[in-house]
Amino acid sequence: EVTGTCGTVVSDPLTLTLNDVPSFDVTPSAGVYCQGEEVDLMAQITNNPTSVQWLNGGDDVQNTGDDILSFASISPSDAGDYEIIATNECGSQTSSTFSIVVNPTFEQTITETLCFGEVFTVNNVDYDQEGAYTIVLSTTEGCDSTIFLELAVLPEITNEVTATICDGETFEFGTQTITAAGEYVEVFNAQSLCDSTVTLTLEVIDPSETFSVTKSICFGESFEFGTQTITESGSFTETFTATYGCDSTVVLNLTVENEIDVALTVEEGVVTVPQMTGASYVWIDCDNDNIPISGEVSNTFTPDESGNYAVLVTINDCEEMSECVFVESVGVGVKNIDAQLINVFPNPTNSIITVELSDNFIGTIIQLTNSVGQILETKMVTSNNVSYDLHNFANGIYFVQLHSEKGMVIKKVVKN
Repeated sequence: EVTGTCGTVVSDPLTLTLNDVPSFDVTPSAGVYCQGEEVDLMAQITNNPTSVQWLNGGDDVQNTGDDILSFASISPSDAGDYEIIATNECGSQTSSTFSIVVNPTFEQTITETLCFGEVFTVNNVDYDQEGAYTIVLSTTEGCDSTIFLELAVLPEITNEVTATICDGETFEFGTQTITAAGEYVEVFNAQSLCDSTVTLTLEVIDPSETFSVTKSICFGESFEFGTQTITESGSFTETFTATYGCDSTVVLNLTVENEIDVALTVEEGVVTVPQMTGASYVWIDCDNDNIPISGEVSNTFTPDESGNYAVLVTINDCEEMSECVFVESVGVGVKNIDAQLINVFPNPTNSIITVELSDNFIGTIIQLTNSVGQILETKMVTSNNVSYDLHNFANGIYFVQLHSEKGMVIKKVVKN
């Protein structure tokens, strides 16, 4: 309403609004958060702010008209002293300072290898099985930390061994000194730094035990028994070092079989060898590579043809072959070279033999053969003595064969 000299004028009604600078009804409180949390900081601002600026330590964080500051995953770098500046056409207003603390969370990967039977402890929990574990722990600030544990467990190392010692000896086994037979267990530290368990089975041999053996040999043979060379019957004792170095005593009961008599007699075309109990006989054709004569298995033999013959006599696995003699079949008359006119010595031998002959054999042929009739050496008799060297020949039976107009005489020689 306006009044003047001319009168009074009343205007239409008017509405008057009075604005003020922004005002903070609610300011975010100081807070403590864990790293990774989703955080919204909210303020309530009146008087229509046209811009809202969020500051951290004086540095601009967000300058919009928004009264909410959001962190999808807050981090320790977001911590600090915050304040808000709100502005409108009337001016600006700064909020009080509020502090934000962000406590970090931890992620740690641990790779560990255990020996069998050991445990790995995390936060008072024992782990002894191989595998991958995720362990969530809470810090003193209430924020979770994560441990990723990769655990390997070495297999149990066990071994079994056996050993043998002589009675009275000792066996060192780890920390143990053992003298008695049995089973023992010891734990050793292996190269992998894991302990290994070894089980020992120990055998103790009593060297005082005496063993008896019974053997037999043929007449003229020898038996090697330890340090002894035996040629006669009896009981003999020898000490041997057996397996594992233990001494043992052995008693040998040796039987020497009786000498087999192969002296041949010829009478009226029949050749005979003495009959002996348990003996078997095989007659040999000396003129035909010493081939056995079929069907002739008694102690007498009557040949169909004149020639030189011998006999092989076997008793208890012992064999003895006679000398060859000349037998002339009945009706022709007997012509037999006297074997006593020939002497071979030494017999048995281990090297050189000498054949001693009468003058009647000078100019005849003499041969050395092996047991299968193979001729080894042939000589002409030029004196009463002929020598053969058997040194390089194998041990066994050989024959000296003398050929004359009257027939053939064969002498057996033993090389040992």
